[in-house]
Amino acid sequence: MNLLLVSATKQEVNIFIKELEMEEINSSLYSSNEHRTELLLTGIGILATLFSMLTDVNSANTIS
Repeated sequence: MNLLLVSATKQEVNIFIKELEMEEINSSLYSSNEHRTELLLTGIGILATLFSMLTDVNSANTIS
């Protein structure tokens, strides 16, 4: 099972980044291969969240 955690700011999920030993892919995406988990930082607000999620999904579809 793959898991995507979505958060507005890094401060909200610092504990996950440390505990899951996630590596920074870019300024808004962290990944943990061991736990098959990605963390997406979207920014504050519904428009920022929607844009970030659509961008992430679109890039995942392009890579596969």
